[in-house]
Parts: sequence; C-alpha cells; structure tokens
Amino acid sequence: TEAERRYAFGTLRAMRRSALALPVPLIERLSGSAAGRTALTSTIYARPGRRSPEAVVAETLALRGATGFHQTLEIGRGALFDEDVKGIPVTVAWGTRDRILLRRQGVRAKRVIPDARLVRLPGCGH
Repeated sequence: TEAERRYAFGTLRAMRRSALALPVPLIERLSGSAAGRTALTSTIYARPGRRSPEAVVAETLALRGATGFHQTLEIGRGALFDEDVKGIPVTVAWGTRDRILLRRQGVRAKRVIPDARLVRLPGCGH
C-alpha cells in the first residue's frame, strides 16, 4: 500500500540521514561495541551486535556514499507488482524480523503472484 511504501522509504531516508550526519570517527567508535553496532544497523539486521565492526563501518559508509539512493527511491515509487509473473520461477524470501518490509506484504505478494514460493527466513532481518 502507499502507507507501507511511505513507511519503508521514510525508514530508509532516516538511516541515510544518520549515516550522513555522523562523523566517520564516531561511526568507527560506535562500531566497536555491540550496542553501537545495534544503534547503527538494527533496522537492517536482526542481530546487529553480531556484525563485525569493520562490516558495520563499511555498510554505514556505503549508505552514506550511495550516489543512486534518491533515484532508487524515486523509481521505487512507481514499482508495483500487481499481476502474476507467468513462466518465470519466483521466490519471495521474507525475514521474520524485517523492520522495513512488513510481514503482511509477503503474504500479499504471494496472492498477487500465486505461483511464487514464499519462504520465511526465521530470525532474519531485511
């Protein structure tokens, strides 16, 4: 729905604003602890404290420097699966701890693409 899209895009924009606002030394310092890694990446990962400090720094800086970020969201405003995909195998994988896309969206995708295989990924984030 449009409300779900606004929620997801708003969440992604907030993550990007944080990545842009934090000084690199602070990102590096926060990444040094499980609590800091959680603060930086809990929207994406179900267990962010398990990520390596180096990975969290790299991912945060990648989000910060993502030159196509706004263009991708703009294209995403018009993207909508509203009909079945015939002749192409489709698997929709959904993390049960996804904080960006809601669980009901996976079920809705399965209704729109009836031949799709819906796979729940227990304990996984986005």
